[in-house]
Amino acid sequence: MPNPSFRRAQKLLDKTHFCIVAGIPGIGKTTLAEVLLADLVDRQGFTAFRVAHDLSELRAVKNQRSKQVFYFDDFLGKTSLDKLQKNEDQRLIELMEEVSANPNWRFILTTREYILNIARNRYEAFAHPSIDLPMCVVDLNDYTRPVKAKILYNHLYFSDLPTEYKLALLEDRGYEKILGHRNYNPRVIQYMTELRHARSVAPTVYLQEFVDSLENPSRLWDHAYRKQISEASRHLLLVLTVLPDETELANLEKAFRTFYEYRQKRFGFQTAPGDWQDALKELDGNFIATRRIGKDIIVTFHNPSVKDFMESFLARSDVDAIDLFRGAHFYEQYEGLWNGRGERRYPGIDAASRDFVGILARNLWRESARTIRTVDRHGQTIGVSPHPPSLEVRATFFIAVLDGLKSPDSEALIDSVIGSLSRFWETGEGDREDLVRLLDVLGKRGLQPSDAPFVAARACLLSKPETDEEFRAVATFCEKYPSAVSDAERENLRRQFIDFVSDHPFNSHDDPDTLRSVVSDIEYVGQRLGVDTEKFAQALLERADELENERAEQEPPDDDDDGSWRQVASLADNIDGMFDGLRNDLMS
Repeated sequence: MPNPSFRRAQKLLDKTHFCIVAGIPGIGKTTLAEVLLADLVDRQGFTAFRVAHDLSELRAVKNQRSKQVFYFDDFLGKTSLDKLQKNEDQRLIELMEEVSANPNWRFILTTREYILNIARNRYEAFAHPSIDLPMCVVDLNDYTRPVKAKILYNHLYFSDLPTEYKLALLEDRGYEKILGHRNYNPRVIQYMTELRHARSVAPTVYLQEFVDSLENPSRLWDHAYRKQISEASRHLLLVLTVLPDETELANLEKAFRTFYEYRQKRFGFQTAPGDWQDALKELDGNFIATRRIGKDIIVTFHNPSVKDFMESFLARSDVDAIDLFRGAHFYEQYEGLWNGRGERRYPGIDAASRDFVGILARNLWRESARTIRTVDRHGQTIGVSPHPPSLEVRATFFIAVLDGLKSPDSEALIDSVIGSLSRFWETGEGDREDLVRLLDVLGKRGLQPSDAPFVAARACLLSKPETDEEFRAVATFCEKYPSAVSDAERENLRRQFIDFVSDHPFNSHDDPDTLRSVVSDIEYVGQRLGVDTEKFAQALLERADELENERAEQEPPDDDDDGSWRQVASLADNIDGMFDGLRNDLMS
């Protein structure tokens, strides 16, 4: 079964006669190019010519009347465009123009996408080419389960590994741990099926070593990060590592500029006005991914292995971790540094704990970079909107930091923060569900119902609730602190709740799942306040059933033919059968 990128590349070659195969290190660019080359030679009768160093090698062999395919692997080099000779950028574009105009010629090039982005920034010919530069980007998503299985099978079948190593992956379907790994990568597969690399461990631990290699992305990213990208690009990646997984482009730029300015003053390196844009262009499509959601542009890491690498890097670099909190712009950056790698804070935070606590205390209420996706009435995502954490969540986080670092000033700092929030609660403001959780944390630290912060929180929670969330919060409070709520107050809450559910805001909502979620909230509150909610819940459930029936009538009938299911099941069986066949051959 061919990789989907093969078909995409073939279409580009048919249409424009040349194609740039791009992607991240180890993703299979050269393999794809070799397969395309073999297809052109074996099936279509082309003669292949490889460019080893520069384009001058083709002068003696080019023949406009012959079917020729030119292949230039890694045409920009592995580090800092080290293959380009003087004016070769323009000669490349000129050759592409020739190939495009000649039906007898094809041209295949490979490169790492971030290096092509660097070339676009550095060379006029690539920045403003006279023709389009069609790219076939090899992506991890191209590797479907059958494709992954075939790659692993072929590497095992043709490898020089001793039988016991191969069997270690085949016994008890051990290969499933490889096929299902989120960082599946052909380069790691090739690396780990070569005897010179595998023999460093015993056959009994070979499978685990294989999985560990997939788990550790440093072999793929370390050299590129340290040697091949600009200073600005490294700063952008550091910042993105401690921001939310999906960050708005505008917020990433703010965080980058704050950190970049801090580091420039600290280290004195040269900067330029276009550093931000250049870094973004250099990284987009390889280290990072940008995509539009409605009118908003969101930035994420290109795939999980990149973030894994960056988190591993920060776990080993105290200087960078410390500078990140000293040069932070958003509240979430402190959370990101604290959560660290695998929810374990970066060691740099412990190394500068007093400084971290002081800076966090001063910036606890800072601007937030957190967003939430917004949807239309049909549940379709139409954009993102700000979704900052509540003041109560921030206070809870601050207490966790103080306790985790065993700060000697913790009591005074907590009193200061909770004191300021208490004045806020007295006015009825605050996120009530988060407030109940914060009270639990404070209670474990000795807060009493008679203390001023508890009294202020109680007043906030008992002030007239108006949403499902506020009723849930006060119901939870009543359950946790029964002696803090009088009988009269409970009765008043019951009346308010009955009035609320009798004319619930979601009575006319047209999403069945939302209605069932509302029912869950209603039953939760009713149980804790002593209110019979059956008739209210039943009305919403009936409404949900009606909506689902209406949708079912509008949808076309299901195809009773289960051929597609049989095909999927058969495909899975074939994969297992393929590996079972190899195991049987090895054991015979």
